[in-house]
Amino acid sequence: MYQVLPFTADSQAAQAPWIEFQAVKGFFLIGAQICAQTFTGTPTSVNIDVNDDGVAIAGFTAAPSQATAGTPAIVKTTALGGAVALPAHVDADSIVAIDLNFVAGTAPTVTDFTVLLYVLPDE
Repeated sequence: MYQVLPFTADSQAAQAPWIEFQAVKGFFLIGAQICAQTFTGTPTSVNIDVNDDGVAIAGFTAAPSQATAGTPAIVKTTALGGAVALPAHVDADSIVAIDLNFVAGTAPTVTDFTVLLYVLPDE
């Protein structure tokens, strides 16, 4: 059964990393979802990168990408019925970082921002 790791911010500008944590147990990353309720600075979209020990995780670079405020965007692996070919394994004790990125805009920010990582923990 998969688990959901939630991360939130009231207001946030682009930052790399935005969130960083050490995996206490290994897991497979099987999906990611983002939703910002509002954008400021008129970006065309907001997206995230998910990194494992400083290396971008395939399928989770500039994805998911949200173009409309208030409308969630999701990327799913085949484990959740999506298009990303393989779940990415993250080893125990790895440092996982989530980067927050904007496309275009002038000093863009998001408000009421949520990131959900869908994971399958190692047995």
